[in-house]
Amino acid sequence: MSMWAIRQVFTDRFKSLYEPNTPCADSDFQKTTEELLQCNSVGPFPFIDIATINVCISSLKYRKMHGHDGISNEHNIIIHTIHQFYRYISVSFLIHFLDMVLFLVITVLVSFYLC
Repeated sequence: MSMWAIRQVFTDRFKSLYEPNTPCADSDFQKTTEELLQCNSVGPFPFIDIATINVCISSLKYRKMHGHDGISNEHNIIIHTIHQFYRYISVSFLIHFLDMVLFLVITVLVSFYLC
């Protein structure tokens, strides 16, 4: 078998792996990306906020093949969830810490006033 024939057999066999499951998936993704870039731009650079990142990560699907970098959708979803949890914990800790400081300040001021 010649090299051309082997290449053609592999092309025919694996061609469907690189075709999207839904028709016009690439154009839909391009349209969504352009809308996000145009509505959230600051000068020549796009403005990307936490809400946009949440929307994009929540639209990822599970059990999809990873890219050339080896990062799958599950990695992104899990890391994002962990980051959101730590962000919540750190904000909660900060609020409780500030409440405690405020309580101590009020206690000290009242004790100086009463003495």
